[in-house]
Order: sequence, then structure tokens, then C-alpha cells
Amino acid sequence: MRRLTRSGCMSALLVAALAQGCDSGSSVMAADAGRADAGAPNDLGSADAVADAVAVDAGGMTDTGSNIPTCTPRDASTAPDAFEPVSVASAVTKVKNLLTGLAPTDDEVSAVTADPAALERLVGQWMATPQYAQKMLHFFVSAFQQDQFSWDDMIFQFVQFPIFGGMKPQIVQAMQESFGRTAMQLVAEGRPFTETMTTTRFMMSPAVMATYAVLDDIQIDDSYNRTDVFQHANPVAVTFQSARPVPIERAIDPTSPDYMTFYDPTLATSAGSGCPVGTVTYPSPAEYQVIASFLFNFVRWTPMGSIPCGSPPVPTSQRYITDADFTSWHMVTVRPPRAGEATTPIFDLPSMRAGHDLVMRIPRVGFFTTPAFFARWTTNDSNLARVLLNQTLIVGLGHAMDLGNTTAATDLRALDALHAVPGSACYSCHIALDPMRQFFRNTYTLYGSVQQDPRQLAMPGQFAFYGATSPPGATITDLGAQLAAHPLFAAAWVQRLCNYATSGLCDDTDPEFRRLVDLFRSSNHSWNTLVQALFASPLVTGLASTRTAASVGRTFPIARQEHLCALLSNRLGVTDICHLDANTNHEVPTLRTLAASWPSGQYSRGTVNPSLASSPSLLMRGGMENMCTGLATYFVDMGGSPYQSSAPDTSIRAIVTQLMGLTGSRVAGPLAILQDHYAHALQQGGSSPATALQSTFVLGCLSPYVAGVGQ
Repeated sequence: MRRLTRSGCMSALLVAALAQGCDSGSSVMAADAGRADAGAPNDLGSADAVADAVAVDAGGMTDTGSNIPTCTPRDASTAPDAFEPVSVASAVTKVKNLLTGLAPTDDEVSAVTADPAALERLVGQWMATPQYAQKMLHFFVSAFQQDQFSWDDMIFQFVQFPIFGGMKPQIVQAMQESFGRTAMQLVAEGRPFTETMTTTRFMMSPAVMATYAVLDDIQIDDSYNRTDVFQHANPVAVTFQSARPVPIERAIDPTSPDYMTFYDPTLATSAGSGCPVGTVTYPSPAEYQVIASFLFNFVRWTPMGSIPCGSPPVPTSQRYITDADFTSWHMVTVRPPRAGEATTPIFDLPSMRAGHDLVMRIPRVGFFTTPAFFARWTTNDSNLARVLLNQTLIVGLGHAMDLGNTTAATDLRALDALHAVPGSACYSCHIALDPMRQFFRNTYTLYGSVQQDPRQLAMPGQFAFYGATSPPGATITDLGAQLAAHPLFAAAWVQRLCNYATSGLCDDTDPEFRRLVDLFRSSNHSWNTLVQALFASPLVTGLASTRTAASVGRTFPIARQEHLCALLSNRLGVTDICHLDANTNHEVPTLRTLAASWPSGQYSRGTVNPSLASSPSLLMRGGMENMCTGLATYFVDMGGSPYQSSAPDTSIRAIVTQLMGLTGSRVAGPLAILQDHYAHALQQGGSSPATALQSTFVLGCLSPYVAGVGQ
């Protein structure tokens, strides 16, 4: 897009406060709070003042005498300045943006101005919106560390991983989302948040249930010896034919003449040399890959060592597992089989679609036993589940196994003598770490299957962490119960939510922080109660002084990926505009690459808190500018878009009211700025109305009302 001197300067001006960090609050909006006219509807200054300001040479910014707030970079080595509250408009904008990606209305700002207690009521209303639900799902997926893994990280739990073929991205995303959706459902049901540690009920789609069943049907011991449990339980022949469609209900019904006969339309004609035509039968007992590869990969499985015939994929309309099987979610109980009961077979899609219990050999309880968590924190014959246990403690209790834990186990049968010699530096950690990791070792193999080794089964786990101990226990359920009952649980999750909202840590000695911890506990760990109170708290709003602000300074979350993608999607009316969802298809797939340059919450091995950027970078700024340029090219003059070059006045107003999210008296100043920019853009040689409007869109997109989300 053409770079204009005036627009370049104006863009720099609008972002300067965000980039430098103002003493009064790191943004134009926050800076207004320190003026006598705090809260007045001139957030970007008057049009005349802006006209003066934009004449400044792009090589440097000087004071033009305008009333546009200026920023002085804060010296991080100095103590925080005397507290200055932000304006009500800034606080309400920040909170609603963080919760929903939407901007507040004038009525909402006025309500909080008249009665500060109204903010907590408004937070409750915003929490009922679908935009909040989407943002909270993202938070839970990250907070429970169910993300940041690829298909290659999952394959150790499978034997024949190629069976999933082209469905890998959808499988990975569904597995990542499953526990985040579980937490959302538990909250919706009013269950105590501690149940995220102990639940055996999980939100699953039929595709997720089928994937769990595949994992259950191949058992792998610590030495990587594999047992095809499916083959042993289902000693039948499997036939594929192209003569007629066979509903899945008939193909899996033992009383049907079509039992284990599946429809494969690709058999109608030969696809290559050696390919069967019409019908192919795998003799009894057929391996589980025969059915699993057809259900998930839509091709016939070729036995290892044979020459593949290159059969084409089954057409979408004829597949047994459909796209809907990835998007239809149910709360499903995962339980062991009762006496004489069979486990759920991988092909029982009808019962999976109905949300029936998932009967499994492999125990599943809490966030820390999901295939996603196992994929994120793979174990091996060296760490032997120590990393898995440490990450479980970090997620559940907000602390890692370190020298701060002086609580030791009393049953040391699981202590690894090679790693922890009495008196050594490692010993003080291992006397608690090894007995606790045994909860995993006596339940699961190194590959996530059921543990059958008598030596591991004979060694019980024992919980010993920061003042809490338990008698030796035998099951993974015991670990979940200890996490749920631990005194650190409430503070850990208040801190995690505070970190999400502020991109910093709250002072855990702050009376306001302690009030929220006590409130969370006394509410029977009601997550909704905590969210409503915390986002209305001065810890987040900056409307009143707190010990946190005095001791660590006030922090403002910059436009992280999870916040900015939600804002752009919700304000522009495009689902998943950053294209982060594997199931999303729209016309700007390159936006996913651009969004990847923005910082996002990332948990690293052994770190208690996510890595959250608290100041902008040139990489983020460049990515944001390219994103806005791509959006401008896409939306301007697109059919049905409110941004049409044939109606510039209406379009510019839409930029201000929809994209920038301003209403009422706050519209006038920014509207004048953008109108002025559009007029000058048209004066440039060769500029068309469409190009000028695209440039104007970019300017609005780079303003603090978008790029400064959360400020």
C-alpha cells in the first residue's frame, strides 16, 4: 500500500503512546486520566490539533502545542510514580476488550461513571456473551497446557500413526480443545473449579471419542512391545465393497448380514496397478489399522511390506467420520468396563454421536491424563514421568518442584537411587518428586497405555508438596484429589487469571489479591464468581491504588494474539479472522502467518508463569501493519462490507464505530482525523478512492483503539 508522509506521521503518532509506554498508563486513553478533563470525549485531541500534529516530519516527533497527550518513556529502573487512576472510559474499555474483544457503549461507560459498582454487574453481563465463551475457551486450553504440540508429538501414543492421514490438523485441534471445553462445561454446570483436577467427565466430539478408542485398542508397554487388543477382541474378517452404500449402523451390527462390510466407492474402478476392483476382504483376524485407517484417513490400509496401490481418498460425502463429528460436543463419562462388559470399539460412531459413556482400559482423570497433556509433555525412560508430574504441579498449584518445597514423602520405595544419592544436591527434590511421579508410573506406561509391570504396580505413589502430604496411594485418582484439596490451589488460579488480564503478576501479599483468594475459596471455588470479581477489581482496572501497583508498577497487556484476533474477528464480523482454527476456511489464509508474529501466552518446560510480552516490539508492529493492510485489501469494496469506496463518508464512520469501537460523543475526534487522512490520500498522484479508503482503514486499524487492546 502506498505510504503517505502525512499518514505515516499520523500512524506513528497514534501508536507512539503504545510503543513508548506512558507514565500515566501506557496509552492515549490512559494518558487522558491525568488531565483535568479526564474522561472527556476528546481521546485523540481536536481535529485542528491533529492537523497541526500531522505536519510534523516523519523523521521525528516534536511538541506542536496541541492537546494530544504526549508520552515520556518510563525508566524501568526507577520506582513507580505516585499512583494516578486511569479514566473510567479507559478502565471499562480495557475490561470489556479483555473479556469479549468488543468495545463498550456510551451507556456502559456512563453507568460505571455514575456508580463504580456497576462495573461488576456489567462484567457479569459480558460473561454471558458468546464472545466471552470463545475467549475463555482459549484461556483454558492454554492454562491447562493442552496446546503447543503438533501431530509429531502425539505419535508416540500410537503404533501406526499414518492411519490419520489428512485429518491430522483436525485431530490435533480437537484434542487440544477437549479439556478446555470440559472446564467450560463444568463452570456452566456450577461445579466447583476443583473438579478440573478430579473429573472423569470430558467434553468430547465423536472424532475425539474415536481417537481415544484407537489409543485404547493398542497397548504399548515400557519396552515398546505392542498388543493389538482390538484384533483379539474382534476376530473377524473385514470387507470393503463399492456395489452399494452400507450405513455405519449396519456395518457394526453383529446381527446384520453387512457386519464388518464397509462402503468404499473408490473400488468401483481400478486406481492403479495391483489395486483391487469392486471388493477387497481382509481375512480374520483383521488388525485394527484396517478399520481405523479407513475411518480416519479415508483410504484402505496397506499391510506393512506390501506395495501400496495408490487408492484415492473416499469422497467427502461418502465418509463415515464427517466434519460434524469434529464439531458436535458432548459431556462424556470415561470409565473402566464393568464385569463382562466390552470396551467401546473404534467404529461405534452411533453411540459416540449419542454421547454414551466411553468405556476404556486406560484411566482418564483430570487435565493431566489427557492425550493432549501427554503429547505436550512426553515422557521417556530417562525422565520417567518426572516432567509430567512437575508440569501437573505447575498447572494445578502454581508451583514447580523446587527447593522451596521442604515437604518430603515418608514412603521412599519409588526413590531413584541413581538420580538421588542421600546428601546430594538432587536428593532434597527427589525425595518428594519420585514418590509423586509414581502416580503416573503405576498407572501408565511410557507410551500412555495401561501399566502392567508388577514392579511398578507394587510401588505406590505418595503426595508431598508444600506442607501437604497423603498416605501412600495407588491410583492416579489419588493425585487429582490431592491437587483439588491443596491450600495452594485457589491462589494459583487467582494469580493465573490476574496474569492473563494484566500481562504481569499480582503481588500475592496484596490485600486485594488475598480478598479474591478468600472469595474464590468461600464461593466453593466458583470460577464465575472469581472472574466477575477480578475483572472489576482495581488489580485489573487501575481505578484505585493497590499494593500490586505500588510494588511492581501498573502493567497493561499489549495486543497479544489471543486478544487481538478476538477483537478483529468480533468487530469485523468474520469467524476466526486469524485462521487459527483448523476447521476454518476463508479468503485470507495468509493472516494466520501474520498473526503468528504477535506475542501470545506460551508456557515453557518448568516455568510457572507464561511468557507474556508487556511491551510492543518492531516485529509485532510490522506484523500488525501487514495484518491491517491485508484486512483493508480484503474488506474495502468487498460485497456486503460496510467499507465501500463509493460511500466514503459512511465507510469512514464505520471504521470509527465498528472497527475502532467508538460511540456517541467519542466519535467526533477520530472521525475528523480519518476524514482528513482520506482527503489528503486522494490528493496523492494516482490514488483512487479505493486506495485512499484502504489507507484510511489501515490508520484506524493501527490506532490504540485496536492495536492497544487491553490498554
